[in-house]
Amino acid sequence: MEFRVDGLNEVIEKLNNLNRLDEIVEQKVKPELTEFVNDIKSNQLSGRPGLDIITGTLRDSIVEEVVDAGDSLEFIVGSDVDYIIYHQYGTETIPKRLYIEEEWQQFIENDIISIIEDAAREALEA
Repeated sequence: MEFRVDGLNEVIEKLNNLNRLDEIVEQKVKPELTEFVNDIKSNQLSGRPGLDIITGTLRDSIVEEVVDAGDSLEFIVGSDVDYIIYHQYGTETIPKRLYIEEEWQQFIENDIISIIEDAAREALEA
């Protein structure tokens, strides 16, 4: 008895491409993430009313990173400046001045998800 499966090589190739999905997503997300951070720096941390820029330390401290955590990719935007929290959330005497968290959520919902979907489609079509 003999069995023959047509197209098996194509299926295996597509599965191998899916194994590269993290790499494809990272390549596509990194420039978008950099653009997102640059927009934050330009629109929220450069001469906006109510935000007195003296040194630019806060603006310059905002960084982005894509981290391969093994079974997932992490998209990170952050700062090591300790007083960013006061600008992001406000205090009793300082009003909220930054909206990074809200813009980040929109970025994830509007951009990252479609990038991942496109990358998955690309991996399956390759």
